[in-house]
Amino acid sequence: MPSLSCMSVLRLKTIGGRAVACLLAIGILATLAVLGVSFGINLARALGQPEQAGVILAIPAVSVSLILLVLAHECGHAIAAVFVGWRLLLFTGWRLTIKFDPIRIHWASSPFGGAVAGAVVALPESGPIHRSEWIAIVVGGVVANVVLALVAAALLWIGQAPVVTSLSILVGSLSLLLFISNLVPRRSAIFRNDGALLIDAVKGENLIPREHYTLLFAETVKGKRPRDWNPRYVQAVYADLVNHQPEAYQYLLLSDWHFDRGEFEEARHMLELAKALDKSGKAFLVQDALLLATIEQDGAAAQWLLSRVTPKQARRTFSYWLAMGAANLVVGEKQSARINLERAEIALKRFPLSTDADWQFLRILQRKAEVQITPPTEMAPA
Repeated sequence: MPSLSCMSVLRLKTIGGRAVACLLAIGILATLAVLGVSFGINLARALGQPEQAGVILAIPAVSVSLILLVLAHECGHAIAAVFVGWRLLLFTGWRLTIKFDPIRIHWASSPFGGAVAGAVVALPESGPIHRSEWIAIVVGGVVANVVLALVAAALLWIGQAPVVTSLSILVGSLSLLLFISNLVPRRSAIFRNDGALLIDAVKGENLIPREHYTLLFAETVKGKRPRDWNPRYVQAVYADLVNHQPEAYQYLLLSDWHFDRGEFEEARHMLELAKALDKSGKAFLVQDALLLATIEQDGAAAQWLLSRVTPKQARRTFSYWLAMGAANLVVGEKQSARINLERAEIALKRFPLSTDADWQFLRILQRKAEVQITPPTEMAPA
């Protein structure tokens, strides 16, 4: 057991790290504000508007630039995947999601909630994942940021109009910011950024579990409900949990698989194993709340967990509103349940990865909101 002095030092280090991170964030935001206002003022002048209008234009200018740069970053990953001969399964950036084979375009919240700003899911056309190809795809995003920064520098060098100069500085600065933020390694229970993926790949990470997990996730992209997933892929992921370092997202997929099969104890067990790998304690609040409300009939505990959900993007997801509605039903708040389940239906219509299981479960809960509450086993999908 660590001594009190060691614990104090650790606490001070944590506080110090958070303080440095806060100061860094404040500095970045202040810099972006200055660059955005500068571009807004120059744009207002070019349009013959008063300079005060430039301050108003600053926020949309920075926001639109950042969104386009995020999309460009993900396009870098996608282009690299196609270049090395991989098959694209899913492209998502901000609110744009594209499913391939067949191509379907969705304009809604990210299928990953607020966890990531964008992602590309791809697999080799045949055979296993080769390390060199995987590294090329991981690096593709930051290469796109560097290219955009160089283009901005070229425009700055040849540009004469103040609006072009300020726009070049804004785009170049944002590109370099994304480049740095993606290369600085960051990890969570369900997310590793490009820097962390690159370090792990260079260190010799075994890529077989990633291949198996992606194959299983591809079943969802195809619209298959969990109980209809290819059993070979399910067993492969199960084997990876024993033979390799387990990851939280593997447990989460298997929890969904068990839940759709009516195996509730196994679903709860898989979720608990995923939670054990989550240092933040916040990655699986919605999933935990849904199981509490539908299986364990503890609506109050489910509502408490849902009150802790952040960021706001996560509160716009189908799963969040579904869990809210289920919790409302358990505590007898039928009016609130109907409202939240209606929100869940709206979110599900826009959700790129919806399956028949989602719709079936939603309809069951909507019927419960109109009539008497039934035992938890009847509230789960058949």
